[in-house]
Amino acid sequence: MTLASGQRAHAARLLREAEHHVAPTEPLSALLPGLDLADAYAVQQENIARRLADPPPSSATRWA
Repeated sequence: MTLASGQRAHAARLLREAEHHVAPTEPLSALLPGLDLADAYAVQQENIARRLADPPPSSATRWA
């Protein structure tokens, strides 16, 4: 069973927030029992697209 797009967006947001706060999160498979391989790749693609659209500042500008 594949997840609805809203559920995939929610999963992507949970992972981004965990990464931002450098904190663990529950496994997505435990939070979203219907998660399948296609959903996992869709979540990954959403987060990659967001990183490419809004990259973090480079280390050169951080320390300037």
